[in-house]
Amino acid sequence: SDILNDTLNYERIVEKLLQIGTKQKFRLIEHLAQVMCEAVLEFPHVLAVDVTVYKSVARLTPDPQWVGVRRCIDKTTSV
Repeated sequence: SDILNDTLNYERIVEKLLQIGTKQKFRLIEHLAQVMCEAVLEFPHVLAVDVTVYKSVARLTPDPQWVGVRRCIDKTTSV
């Protein structure tokens, strides 16, 4: 549709994700990715979400510099 109320408010989604990433503490990036997915799925009109979180491991080893985790949740196929 071309109706504004039928769309996602990406500004609100970004604000929510920034709040999660800056106001909460996470020891595992897997947990951070899961919480971010769950937060996005709370917004109206969102049926699926795909989140990838990266973190630097430069202090652990020179190569690779980054590791990441990906979480994908689809409300239409979840049990």
